Amino acid sequence: MASKRVAIIGGGVAGLACATYLERGGFDVLLHEADDRVGGRVRTDIVDGFKLDRGFQVHLTAYPEARYLLDYARLGLRDFLPGAKIRRGKMWTTVADPLRAPSKIFSTAVSPVASFRDKIALLELWKWCKTRDLDALLTDPTGSTVDFLGKFGMSENIIEGFFRPFYGGIFLENELTTSAKKFAFTFRMFADGVAALPAEGIEAIPRQLAANLKRTDIRTGSHVDASDVNADAVVLAMPTDDVSRWHATSAWYFAAEASPMRGEKLIALDGDDDGPVNNLCVPSDVQPSYAPDGRALVCASTVGIHEDEASVRAQLRQWFGVATDQWRLLRAVHVHKALPAQPDDRMTPVAKPVRRDDVYVCGDSHDTASLNGALASGRRAAQAVMADLGGAA
Repeated sequence: MASKRVAIIGGGVAGLACATYLERGGFDVLLHEADDRVGGRVRTDIVDGFKLDRGFQVHLTAYPEARYLLDYARLGLRDFLPGAKIRRGKMWTTVADPLRAPSKIFSTAVSPVASFRDKIALLELWKWCKTRDLDALLTDPTGSTVDFLGKFGMSENIIEGFFRPFYGGIFLENELTTSAKKFAFTFRMFADGVAALPAEGIEAIPRQLAANLKRTDIRTGSHVDASDVNADAVVLAMPTDDVSRWHATSAWYFAAEASPMRGEKLIALDGDDDGPVNNLCVPSDVQPSYAPDGRALVCASTVGIHEDEASVRAQLRQWFGVATDQWRLLRAVHVHKALPAQPDDRMTPVAKPVRRDDVYVCGDSHDTASLNGALASGRRAAQAVMADLGGAA
């Protein structure tokens, strides 16, 4: 008997994950991607030998869906230190996990960002997240992230100085209106693993997924809609009208002769909220392959779109001095649809239905807006197709 044929429209991470599970289930899969290559928002461009991700992106190694689908050794991951340098009161202070970054234990202990009571509250938050399974983290907390932090007794000082810039950079909104469910899940991922960069840039993740597909017919530059394809089932692996609002970001990439972070594998945060730059990192400090030998790649990121180079440079000059005047702008990457907004009412239920009329849907807006959510939604869509058409779920 001929195997069933499934068409997937969209070759981002969710579509590739869906194809992976359908192929394993014995289905013939045809994947259409309108762009010239797969990956969707998970993309890396090469400019003058520097690897520029489409917006500052990291991979959290604790993502359960990724651990199942990806070969971390082949990705050549290298890790950030678990912590941050924070610009607060025009001074720099370091906050890091003393168990995993013991060299930072003194600077963390005396940091003015967190009081003794804040450190006790952080320990309680860590224990709360670590003692619940992942499903509970995505169902139990209610309300916004900022309200959730308040329930643990976090002071305004640590919320403004650390949580707003750090999680603002993750959620791409610094009011912390993102659901506490997503915060709790993300906090647990940082507790269980590390943030890392692949050797060939973040796009190495979808490229690996695509390379693992042995029988799927991948067609790039293919502009189709559901009515154009002849298949037993159609999966829309693309943003659909369920995304009511998107968060945006700009990533300003500079080539520098030396790292302003002096080789520290940390992210720098704007704890003063006095400029457009929310955070800065030097990807080549973490993953040397991101820059040609002897050069440094600097990435300054904003929450929302920011197109004024002069104000970006003015803030960086305050942070790192006149040496920044010599940094060469490689590219400003403006991502208007970087991440689906997920306040609490968009996270209930977290795993949204994957059937819609006569098609199936997947993407990170149907789960937790993250790479893990994209992989999970692709898996759930494939399982729904296999349940309906018959196949190895």
